[in-house]
Amino acid sequence: MFRFLLIGYLWLMSLHVTGQENVIWTYTAPPNITQVIGTYNSGAQQVIAASVGTGWDMHFLTDPDTDMFSDVSILETRGPMSNAPSKQLKFTFPEKVIITAFKVQNIDYSPTYGGGYNDSFDVLGAGFSSVAPNNATSVTVNGVRTGPTDNAPATVIWRCSQPTDSLRINYVETDLHKTHAWLFYQIELLRLPVINPLCMNSIAPELPATLGNGITGNWNPATINTSTAGTFEYVFTPNTGQAISCPVSIDVIVQPAQLTLASALDDCTNLSPDAVKHKSTSDWIKATNVIGFGDNVYQNGVVYHAANFIELNPGFEAIFSSQFSAYIEECSVAYNYKQQSITEDFSGIENPDNKVRVYPNPSNRIIYISYKEPLKSIKVLSMDGKTVINQIAEHNTQEIDVSALKKGIYMIAIETQNGQFLQSKFIKN
Repeated sequence: MFRFLLIGYLWLMSLHVTGQENVIWTYTAPPNITQVIGTYNSGAQQVIAASVGTGWDMHFLTDPDTDMFSDVSILETRGPMSNAPSKQLKFTFPEKVIITAFKVQNIDYSPTYGGGYNDSFDVLGAGFSSVAPNNATSVTVNGVRTGPTDNAPATVIWRCSQPTDSLRINYVETDLHKTHAWLFYQIELLRLPVINPLCMNSIAPELPATLGNGITGNWNPATINTSTAGTFEYVFTPNTGQAISCPVSIDVIVQPAQLTLASALDDCTNLSPDAVKHKSTSDWIKATNVIGFGDNVYQNGVVYHAANFIELNPGFEAIFSSQFSAYIEECSVAYNYKQQSITEDFSGIENPDNKVRVYPNPSNRIIYISYKEPLKSIKVLSMDGKTVINQIAEHNTQEIDVSALKKGIYMIAIETQNGQFLQSKFIKN
């Protein structure tokens, strides 16, 4: 490829087409690194570009003085062209997106310049539907093969990927035994609309009238049908003259009226994805799965609700310190974590007359622990079982300073002067 005045820039900028979003590299990275970060969706979503292989550094800079790079952010790659194994450049997205245009410039071949090089590479992980080559020897939706003679630099645009969260460029080791990074890249993408799993026979949301930055078109089917359980594809076809022409498909899941959750397939914690930890049906849930400990962030729990019945059958377990809530409610996507009473003892040791009072609850500074008999010691434990406060007590009521604790749910282990052991809990807000 042309090497005059070029120092191996990896360039991602606007393709000057409305309707999509462009990856913008906003993080000014120090030299000699192998990873940089860009953003889209007004900076809310991060894209990671990382190189794999030896002898290859990545740099970030802007060059407003050069017409070619005016007002764009540039990712620069440097390194020996001849290092084996072949380099790989990987873009990782935080969600499934459609890459509507992936443009690569300055693709060429020379058996003589600088000892010889060949810009052949594979495009992996995207499943593009079309490609528009310009002066490239051999181009497919899977990559480029250049050679065997000198040719002018080529520009190639791949369009309309499958939904993907990563894109890889694998630089092929050629007959010249050269690998390289001296190309220019531009990425435009389209965020996919997200439809949460729906209950059977529930009222479905409307499919969005436009995609991206105002792309108009038509859905097929035109509306979401929840009369049958399963996973269904809905395809958006842009109108003529829009910024993109490729159809965009999404999957919509309709939950069955009766849902069976089993271990280990449906085991989860409150840190699992929403589609895993939130379940709702229009009739019945039968569960034999295991709810594990994730963290103790207040009101961030695993939530099941069904319109008529929830069965927690033998084999089901919400382990100690996990956060789980199940309740009868009409099908909805409002997964509210409903905390059980926080002032009642749950140890199973005491009878109804032996209640420990914890007040105020929740609290962000001071709590008082009160019992009908003198107390001896009090331990406050995090939901993963770690002791965070250990305090000696003498009277029936003890003051505890909890201001240094993080927000969340905490267990209280209490020993009385006569050797009785009690338990309670409180919320730090």
